Amino acid sequence: MAETNRRCPFCGSVGEVEHHLDALGREEYRIRCKNCGAAMGHFWETKAQAAKWWNHRATDGQACSGCTWYRISEAFNWCELVHQKRDATDYCSKWRKA
Repeated sequence: MAETNRRCPFCGSVGEVEHHLDALGREEYRIRCKNCGAAMGHFWETKAQAAKWWNHRATDGQACSGCTWYRISEAFNWCELVHQKRDATDYCSKWRKA
């Protein structure tokens, strides 16, 4: 059984393995929250892969402060990619290691 040691980032409930067959009849897996139904948009070939990605969080070392796009100035902090003010603890899917 795949171990989901992280709780849902939206409601804090536990996740469970969801089994699916693709169009070719191959087994695929993802984790879905038992409470609110939040799930990864992608299915994986194994339960272990699904659990790995469910347990991953964008905040795991990927805050704006460590991103190549992040700029610090006296007036405000800025993301060069999205051209927005950003806090050093924010994060996004475009994060790239500085």
